[in-house]
Amino acid sequence: MPREPSFDDWLDGFAQRAVVGSVEEVAERLREYERAGCERVMLQHLLHTDLEPVRLIGRLGQELV
Repeated sequence: MPREPSFDDWLDGFAQRAVVGSVEEVAERLREYERAGCERVMLQHLLHTDLEPVRLIGRLGQELV
């Protein structure tokens, strides 16, 4: 599969099939899923040496409560 011409193009395509953005943007997107009937989601972060996203996921949890 050919690579996207730029990071922005790749991100636009990825955002079509994943939830990405700031904590506030992701919280709003998850609220849309909730309104559609979704009761659970699994958030995944695979770069285990980078703990900042773990903190942001925790903040997201507080935002959604």
